[in-house]
Amino acid sequence: MPANVARQIVQSDLVGRIVREPLYDTETMVNATYNELTFFSRPQGQNNNSAAVKTIRDTNLTQANQLGVPNAHLLMGFQVSIIDAVVTATDADLDPEAYISYQRDLRSWGVFEFGLSGKTIFEIPLSEIPQGLGPLGFTTQAVASLADVHTVAYGEQRSNSYYTAKVPTRALGLFGASSPEMAGYLMIGSSTPITCKIRFNPGLVVAATDTLTLQVRLIGVRQKAIG
Repeated sequence: MPANVARQIVQSDLVGRIVREPLYDTETMVNATYNELTFFSRPQGQNNNSAAVKTIRDTNLTQANQLGVPNAHLLMGFQVSIIDAVVTATDADLDPEAYISYQRDLRSWGVFEFGLSGKTIFEIPLSEIPQGLGPLGFTTQAVASLADVHTVAYGEQRSNSYYTAKVPTRALGLFGASSPEMAGYLMIGSSTPITCKIRFNPGLVVAATDTLTLQVRLIGVRQKAIG
């Protein structure tokens, strides 16, 4: 953490603490054709696409589309991952070929969109965002094969790899506009509306027997209430 940021931690004690942690949200894709998938709209306690109630395992968002008082988040980057998958063959075992095909389609067709206050700021091909896989997530073969599973595991990236989210502006608010280390990063305020989607063109078809679980992580520094 930059020294000038650390010096300001004492100033936050009245409302919370400053910690380095992501804001994250998880959604499922089940038995449908998806043209888009929305994140950060269903906080803890609401159901995801598979009708399961979201808990802290799925998201650390407690209000729909915003952080809530007294929270704030200095956005530094993005990660997107398939964190779980149920992809079965006729023998009910994991089907590696189908799983790698989903990975390839996500990265080939998906576009990540992120915005604040109703305005889209970032539009990024998923192939540009670290997802816990190697640069491609599959080999150069035209058709995925069982051997590609090794490629996925071997190409796993470091957990601190993320797409850097910088814009031509200075971060304001908690960290101050005079911080050179923070220049270009976005501050998400407690009531700032968040919009986050992954769009697919063409639509991504998830088979009736399959479930994909995707997680978006907004990497950064958070001010949060601590009881």
